Amino acid sequence: MRKSRAGQATAHLVLLDTSGSTLGQRLLGQAKGLVESLVSQAYAAREQVAVLGFGNGGVVPILSRRRAPKDARDTLEAANGGGGTPLREAIIEAKRLIRQWQRREPGLKVRTYLITDGRTRETVDDLAPLEDCLLIDTEQSKVKRGQGARIAQQLGARYWPASFGKPSMAPTVSAHQPGNLS
Repeated sequence: MRKSRAGQATAHLVLLDTSGSTLGQRLLGQAKGLVESLVSQAYAAREQVAVLGFGNGGVVPILSRRRAPKDARDTLEAANGGGGTPLREAIIEAKRLIRQWQRREPGLKVRTYLITDGRTRETVDDLAPLEDCLLIDTEQSKVKRGQGARIAQQLGARYWPASFGKPSMAPTVSAHQPGNLS
């Protein structure tokens, strides 16, 4: 595992919305492509990665924390979508994992990526902010609900609207730092 410039080890935690609403417009497949890109960048940087899926009424590990694999396509393809969006449960589990990792490795820097279309009935405004978090909004509706931006604000996360099929810069693991959205 490579140390960041400040001498800290870095792990990337991806929370991937696999709920039923991501199946329309093939959002889940496109979101998996974003995750694959983030994992590849973490691999190049020799950093660690973990991916949790949240949907079907629960939170499941898709990729347990480890040094980022060279290719995560098969692992990501095996993740199925459907059901409700347990956003609160995913955030609570992310916080639990981050605490556990940092207790075992003091100084570990964890960057969190919350990839969701924001379609949930749950609120997160009563939860403590997620530190160093980027919410990637996969909502592609013609009329935007704006839930992703609201969730990002409630969690103290930076916000990046994904624009699949349009030329745009995808977020990078090196650029995911406070104050930097690219």
